[in-house]
Amino acid sequence: MWMPPMLVLPLIAYNLVAFHVIGDPGAQWTAAALEFELPSEGVWTLTLGDTVAMAALALLLIAVVRAGRAGRVLVRDLVVCAFVFAGYLIEFLAVPAAATTLFFLCMAMSATETVSGFAVALRHAEISEAA
Repeated sequence: MWMPPMLVLPLIAYNLVAFHVIGDPGAQWTAAALEFELPSEGVWTLTLGDTVAMAALALLLIAVVRAGRAGRVLVRDLVVCAFVFAGYLIEFLAVPAAATTLFFLCMAMSATETVSGFAVALRHAEISEAA
């Protein structure tokens, strides 16, 4: 069963919030989502942007593990990952609402997903050729 690249989800979520499709139009990525009091009596604030970045990291981990366990990496998957990264890059360069560190980090994770997919595909090709 085919699944889209994992990091298309943060791209969709970012755009839904950034373009006010969901959420409060006045909300910012730096708005506090949760606050935790630490044993040191310091307060750690988790922002909306932090939660998106953490979710993107978790999705990147899943994508890399999924690519590493795949017996056969399809060219289609690599091309779709590359298109998702290209979408991030074009939006980052052309859309003012995407000019944030959060968006840049998600774009970097998408690049990592794309490059790791190609690396896994090359490794599988080397193993297949050696056998």
